[in-house]
Amino acid sequence: MQATILSDIPSSLVTPILDSVPFFANLGRSQPEQLRTLLRYCRLFEAEAGEEVTRKEDYDSWVYFSLRGQLQVYGDTDTENSPILSHIAPGEMFGAIAVLKGCVRSATVVADPVCQHTVLLGMDYSPFGELMDFRLINLETKLHYYRMVLRVLAKHLVNLKIDFPDLANQKKLPRFDLMEKALVNRETLQSLYNQAVKGADILVAWNKVIESVSPDSPSRAELQKAAIHAVDQILDAREEGKDIKSLVSDFTH
Repeated sequence: MQATILSDIPSSLVTPILDSVPFFANLGRSQPEQLRTLLRYCRLFEAEAGEEVTRKEDYDSWVYFSLRGQLQVYGDTDTENSPILSHIAPGEMFGAIAVLKGCVRSATVVADPVCQHTVLLGMDYSPFGELMDFRLINLETKLHYYRMVLRVLAKHLVNLKIDFPDLANQKKLPRFDLMEKALVNRETLQSLYNQAVKGADILVAWNKVIESVSPDSPSRAELQKAAIHAVDQILDAREEGKDIKSLVSDFTH
């Protein structure tokens, strides 16, 4: 995949991309200094049609937010002979389970062959460090991140329950508590983390069973449309051989 450092992209194009991802949009409003820290560990990735984004059994520390195009999720590295477990659409996050559990990837993710350009915002989780390490990423940001992960897991589990009701009846769907009104402390963070690990374990188990057996509000849509527009400008500039920085001004977010 081709990667672009965000500081090489004008702020007028980076801003709509970040605004389309709730995690970064909320962080920019509440803790801009933390956003600036995290953006040093972010990249804009472009994948060609059919290109692998993550590979099962590989290990890395990246989580991704889909901005443009569609991705296919496989339970094996042999994507030609494996069924598609699911699709990832613009606005969705993926890759958090392996990072959460500190393990290898449980699936292979490929840019859909019918999409000419698939664009992702990737974030290296490394600066988060250990759960109770707040040297770079503070407690509030970690609480925000794990609430996001819980929302993503809950959505996946609900979708699986709808698509595979017989499987869902065999396993009790966990009820996640986002603890929105809880105190900002280590106990709240530990609880969110424990819930996320439990949800991830269930999701991985369900996917294995499925593999063996064989989408928003107008405001959210507008944000996604603005992000896609910004991405298109970046792609057009690169195709024409232009320096991305020359589009507007240097990155100053």
